[in-house]
Amino acid sequence: MTTENLPTESSTCSKANCPLGNEPGQKSCILHLEKDGKTQEDMQRAINGLEKFNQKKIEGAYLRKADFSYLNIKEKNFQNSDLTGACFKNARLFKVGFDFSSLDDVNFENVIFERVDLRRIASGKNILFYHAIFAPTLMPP
Repeated sequence: MTTENLPTESSTCSKANCPLGNEPGQKSCILHLEKDGKTQEDMQRAINGLEKFNQKKIEGAYLRKADFSYLNIKEKNFQNSDLTGACFKNARLFKVGFDFSSLDDVNFENVIFERVDLRRIASGKNILFYHAIFAPTLMPP
């Protein structure tokens, strides 16, 4: 077997200040990889990885049509991220922010918002809040 066929050790994401490892054969982690429709398993793995490193800020993530359904997300701030078309259906968000991020066409159906800050979103067209519960949540004017 030649060395070019051997698996290599995963290195850190090319995005500054991101502690997550690269996806196989990529230069970015799952959060920064420019791929639409990331699965619930992908998002759970990313959230778990951020928890491991006690990382609260998620800067410049590409999360178009990502599936966050049924996930419990605590103390995270998606900054300058693209969450267009993401699905958070039946998720629970505690102390989550979306500073300067795009939330166009996001599905927040049946989401529990606890101490969430939505005041500084970059864009929020066609957001679905059907049956969402807002326990102290800061909304844009």
